[in-house]
Amino acid sequence: MKRVALRLLWCGLAMLALGACATAAPRPAASASAGSGAGVEAAFGHYCDLLRAMDHAGIAAMFAADGEVDNPGAAPIRGPAAIDGFLQGFSDYHVLSYTTEEVRTVVHGEAAQTTAIFHQRVRVPQGNVVEVSGRLEAHWVRAGKDGWRVQRMATGPL
Repeated sequence: MKRVALRLLWCGLAMLALGACATAAPRPAASASAGSGAGVEAAFGHYCDLLRAMDHAGIAAMFAADGEVDNPGAAPIRGPAAIDGFLQGFSDYHVLSYTTEEVRTVVHGEAAQTTAIFHQRVRVPQGNVVEVSGRLEAHWVRAGKDGWRVQRMATGPL
């Protein structure tokens, strides 16, 4: 049970770490008409801004209706409502620092993929600081006038 709890903590912190991809400047929301990778990059930037603000409902709304969070060693969390509920469990965590490297986005028509390596420091509710690093992979789908939505978000160790 403790191992599962630690994995879920790591995965939750890894989900928070996705905010590492964004810079301090606000980014516009993606539009469905944006060309090549620009629309996906804007959607990823918006997603990261929501993560930085710890806007769990906003993050969950970025997922497609059947979108999922895939955590190592745990069943996928499917759908915006379930993802919101999962992220709400991390409301008492505070991101202290975050960086990413090797961010890459590839677009194939109505689908896209973003990959990156992240590093993050988080103060957990007990007051201690945890450092988390890993890989993230976001699969996107174009959702008509709603722009790009996350189909699948996965994090894992380096």
